[in-house]
Amino acid sequence: MSVQTAFAHGALWEKGTWTKQLLKLRINLILRSLNTYTDFGACVMHIILTYSCSLQIKWHPFFLDPSAPKEGVSKREYYEKKFGSRTQGILARMTEIFRNVGLEYDMSGLTGNTLDSHRLIYFAGKQGLDKQHALVEELYLGYFTQGKYIGDREFLLESARKVGVEGAAEFLENPNNGVKEVNEDLEKYSANISGVPNYVINGKQQLSGGQPPEVFLRAFQVAAK
Repeated sequence: MSVQTAFAHGALWEKGTWTKQLLKLRINLILRSLNTYTDFGACVMHIILTYSCSLQIKWHPFFLDPSAPKEGVSKREYYEKKFGSRTQGILARMTEIFRNVGLEYDMSGLTGNTLDSHRLIYFAGKQGLDKQHALVEELYLGYFTQGKYIGDREFLLESARKVGVEGAAEFLENPNNGVKEVNEDLEKYSANISGVPNYVINGKQQLSGGQPPEVFLRAFQVAAK
């Protein structure tokens, strides 16, 4: 059994060798670069333990707040302003989700404009989907568990270096690089989406938001036919 596992706010299993059933799946995953997808990872783990799967995941951008400030604002203040009295419940749920996969949710630091991260994710994808996914994992780990700011150039470059994305500094230096491609991708995949995460499976099945494992399993089985 050979499995490549990336499990940080979600999971990607590139190769698996089990004997019960083979599901060949291509998943377009549409979400903003500040979205967690841990619940999806848990669902996939459940399915992977039962079925043989070959997964290919490609990330696409989504902006919940395109006007978010580039300099960033306090995460906690942003949550309290947006969710009001629901904030503590939401944070408790996030903490629980992260602990279920062995991570500690960190509410410190800033949140803000995500354009540069989407530009970099696009650029990494040009060097391979494995590298793109590894970059997203690093960004999520930093933002959600280490108090890093997704709009900080040094954090973006550090993450790129860790996963071997070549030429990231030069690419990000020009503010126009990748903007056209990100916007085109946004228009193509996100035009009819009101919320994220959103999953398009083999171009057939579409799921939105948190779903239980059996919902993903049914969608995977239908899409694999």
